[in-house]
Amino acid sequence: MAEGTVSHWLAAEGDRIEKDQVLVEIETDKAVNQLMSPASGTLVGIITEEGSTAAVAETIGWILLEGESPRDIPASAPGGRVEKTGQAISEPEDTVLRTERETPPLKPARVMVSPVARRLAQELGVDLATVTGSGPNGRITKEDVLQATPQPPPLAVSKPSSEVVPLSPMRQAIVRHVMRSAVIPQIVLYSHANASVLLQVRQRNKTLALDDMIAWCVAQTLVDHRYLNASFEDNGIRLHQQVNIGIVVAVDQGLIIPVIRDCARLSVSQISVERNRLVQTVRSRRINEEDTRGGTFTLTNLGMYPVDRFEALLSPPQAAILSIGRIHHMASPAAEGGVAFQPVIEFGLTLDHRVVDGAAGAAFLRDFINRIETITPEGG
Repeated sequence: MAEGTVSHWLAAEGDRIEKDQVLVEIETDKAVNQLMSPASGTLVGIITEEGSTAAVAETIGWILLEGESPRDIPASAPGGRVEKTGQAISEPEDTVLRTERETPPLKPARVMVSPVARRLAQELGVDLATVTGSGPNGRITKEDVLQATPQPPPLAVSKPSSEVVPLSPMRQAIVRHVMRSAVIPQIVLYSHANASVLLQVRQRNKTLALDDMIAWCVAQTLVDHRYLNASFEDNGIRLHQQVNIGIVVAVDQGLIIPVIRDCARLSVSQISVERNRLVQTVRSRRINEEDTRGGTFTLTNLGMYPVDRFEALLSPPQAAILSIGRIHHMASPAAEGGVAFQPVIEFGLTLDHRVVDGAAGAAFLRDFINRIETITPEGG
C-alpha cells in the first residue's frame, strides 16, 4: 500500500475525541479500513478532505491535546497556521467605514461620443460607460460600439455520447495486477466433470455452496501436486507448505480476493463457514488487509452467469488459478443404450508455464475431477 483515499470522516473539526475512537475511514485498493485516533483531544485542521488521496505516513489532520491551541501547530507543518505576533492582522471595521465616508465621490468624467455611435448604442443596448473610445481624445466611434456589442451565445452543442470515468484506487490496482500477469507465459487446460454428486450433496446440505466443495477438492488435490501450490521466484520455485486458497469476489467496479488459510486441514463445513465470513466482510467493505494476503492458489467462479467456461489470468506470484463455469447438461451415451443428458460443470486451469508443464496440470485435473465426482457432505 502506497496511498489511500479518505472516504469518510467520522468526526468534525472542533469535536472532542477519545483515544482509539474510530476517526476516519481510509479506502485502499482492496478495502475500507477504519483509522483509530492515536490520542484523546480535539480534532482541528482537517487537511485531507473526503475523496482526496494521501500517501502513507502523510499528515491528514491534527489532534490538539489538553491545553494546546492551533497556535502550537508548527507553521512549517502540513496545515500549520502562519500567524504574526500571535494574532491575525486586520483593520478595524469602523476605520474602513470612516475612510469611505470621508472620501468625497468623484464626478464621472464627460464621455465624448459621436452622434452616430450614440444612436447605434441605443439601438443595440450598449452601455456607453463601458465602452473605451478609440477616436481623438478618447471619442467613442461607431466601430467602438460595434466592438462592445454583446455577442450572441454560441449554438448549443450536443454533449458527447461518452464519458471518461476516473480510475478508482481498486481499479488502478487491478490494472497493475493484470499487467503483471500478462507478461507471464501461461497455458490453459480445460476439462469437465459430472456434477450429479455435487448437486446431490448440496441438496442434502443446503448450507454448502458449490464453491465450498470445489475449494475442498482443490485443497486436497494440491497436497499431492505441490508444483501447482507454488510461486515463481528469480532464483527458483517456492513450494508452499500451506494451501491458502483465494476466492475471487466481485464488488462494484472491481474484484477482491480474500484467502481461506490452511484449506487442506479444513472440512467442507469449516471451509463454508470461513468463506461466508470473508464474503460478508468483502460485501460490507470491512475486509481486513490481512485476510487478502498469502494466497497460494485462486478460484474464480462465473457459474452464476450464462458462462460455460472461461480463461482466467494468473494472480501473480501464484502458479495456478482455476476458473469455474456454470452447470449445464451434456449428452452422453446411456448405459442401456441411447443418449442421456447429465449435469456437467466445466473448469479452466491456467498455469504459469515457468513452473508447471501441461502434463503436470493434466494430472492435477484428473485427480481433482475424481474428487468432484465422488465427494461426500463430510468431504470424502
